[in-house]
Amino acid sequence: MLSLAIILLLSVVDLGQARPPGLFSVRASSATLPHQNYTVTTTGTSTSSTTTGKRPLRICILWEPSPLTYLSGQAGRFHALVQHLANSDEYRVPITDATTAADTTGTTYPYLHLVTAEKAHPNPPKCFQPKDEGKQAATTSPTIPVHYSQGVVLPNYAGLTVCADWTAKVLRLLFPFGRGKDSQFDLMHVTTPGFLIFPVLVARVLYQVPLVISYHTHLPVYMRSYFPMIPRLAEWCAWAIIRFGHSFADMTLLTSPQIAQEFRDHNIDRCRVWPKGIDTERFHPRFKSAAMRKRMIAGGREDCFLLVYIGRLAREKRLEELKTLLSKLNGDDLADHPDKAPYRLCIVGSGPTEQQLRAHFEGTPTTFLGRLDGEELSQAFASGDVFVMPSDSETLGFVVLESMASGVPCVAAKAGGLLDIIQHNQTGLFAQTGNIAEFAACVKELQYNPECRKRLSEVGRQETQKWSWDASMKHVQEDLYQEAIRNFSQRPMQRFLRWLRIKQ
Repeated sequence: MLSLAIILLLSVVDLGQARPPGLFSVRASSATLPHQNYTVTTTGTSTSSTTTGKRPLRICILWEPSPLTYLSGQAGRFHALVQHLANSDEYRVPITDATTAADTTGTTYPYLHLVTAEKAHPNPPKCFQPKDEGKQAATTSPTIPVHYSQGVVLPNYAGLTVCADWTAKVLRLLFPFGRGKDSQFDLMHVTTPGFLIFPVLVARVLYQVPLVISYHTHLPVYMRSYFPMIPRLAEWCAWAIIRFGHSFADMTLLTSPQIAQEFRDHNIDRCRVWPKGIDTERFHPRFKSAAMRKRMIAGGREDCFLLVYIGRLAREKRLEELKTLLSKLNGDDLADHPDKAPYRLCIVGSGPTEQQLRAHFEGTPTTFLGRLDGEELSQAFASGDVFVMPSDSETLGFVVLESMASGVPCVAAKAGGLLDIIQHNQTGLFAQTGNIAEFAACVKELQYNPECRKRLSEVGRQETQKWSWDASMKHVQEDLYQEAIRNFSQRPMQRFLRWLRIKQ
């Protein structure tokens, strides 16, 4: 509440300009922030050379929930972003230059930082080491320091921590007092929805730093789901919160064109699409496993048609509808003999409604495998016959991408970010949200038309091979971040500051 009050005050009267030097610094107002010169010395057994360049942008990434401990689609996006930044030429650390590669503790790299919250795990990592791609023999990828704000674990979400920054720790992490402007960040990138956004908005106004907000969970749909008695009011409140927070952003990154258009329809500007990506080596048809399929069938008929859902188990995913789908596919005759059912369902994942779903599906031909990681997860994706996605709340739908990359066609609700992934009857099949008859017809089409299933599998796999994480993150670093800085420089207060400097 304190953060919100400060934001409201400062959004009316911007106090960010009359500040003592070294405490609150006005950021550069040119179209791109000036990079400070630095010197890199490389020594070898017989040669020594010195190169002078410009220091990279100092970027603070604020991610909630923690991408290091909480498994989700957006955590994969974080890892891809940091992996790309850390291994880009301007951020790689000279092996022989200890002063460039270390901060005051001598252990971390100063240009990339992560701020998050974590209370569910007793010993969360204090640093993050991206995989070293070894582009240059004389350099290595940096170790990225991880800073933690106060946080609380949500009662119904085991393992999920949200920020509860009642001591303004995030502000102190972002801009430590008394260290001068060179210790401050050139760009902040925060994820929403979440509570980290509130201290970041205070920092945005106080310190005048370019702000990128990326949006990963479609809050209005969630609000409709969690407040079914007042769905319209809940959705209106969600959009009001989104409009307020994103009005401070110099750029809003959305995960699909459909969600971006929704934002524009609700008068939120400076929206850009963060291109999708997928690791097509981790998710690949070669991981199809007879042993994993046996686990997923769990005593059912070996020739059954196996439906698979992999992801978070929560109310907004509409997973209860899959019980009705199974009943429609199998008919009532097999209700007392689920082991003989020609259609089975396997649910992989965990979440706040896991126990309720286990009770809901009791007595049906359904297997729960809980959370899987690593190669087991890749095998689960590749070992089913069809992936089912009833959710209409997806901002993108990473699990659908991963299913397509694994060679398993998907039947999905025709809604949200899924419209950007699936081309109906080319890379997958759509059914209207909540229309069980349409879902059943699509599943039967894939079962009884093997040529169609093979075609969707092959074309879907080929489509995912176009979506490179490296190309996506290069676009963010080189284009979208720079555009955000230009947007920042064109804000009225920044133009006024440039006029003042000219007059002086």
